[in-house]
Amino acid sequence: MVRLPKEEGMPDNKPSKLHSMLYDTFVRDMSPEERIKLLESKYNLKVRDLERSFETMCNLSLGLIEKGREQGRDELIVDMLRREKTPKEISDFCGVPVEHIEEVQATMTLKK
Repeated sequence: MVRLPKEEGMPDNKPSKLHSMLYDTFVRDMSPEERIKLLESKYNLKVRDLERSFETMCNLSLGLIEKGREQGRDELIVDMLRREKTPKEISDFCGVPVEHIEEVQATMTLKK
């Protein structure tokens, strides 16, 4: 929810520019191409340029999510190794190759 202070000199019944743009972007029933044309003409946004930036940001966020999953998985592997589970048991439980478990195990010994 977006709540903005009233813009100076604007009548109470007229929405702010940001409210109008958010409405045009997310609520109005129109095709994506019509929406892009509207945002470019009405708000002078370079949507086509933004598309590349959004794609880059999305790819980056997906990479961060994957990195977080890997880190969480490796923390689980370390915990299981400390509980004296064998690499084979961990591999079967986590669905990770034994070689990866052994790599994690090697880094544990290096950190000690």
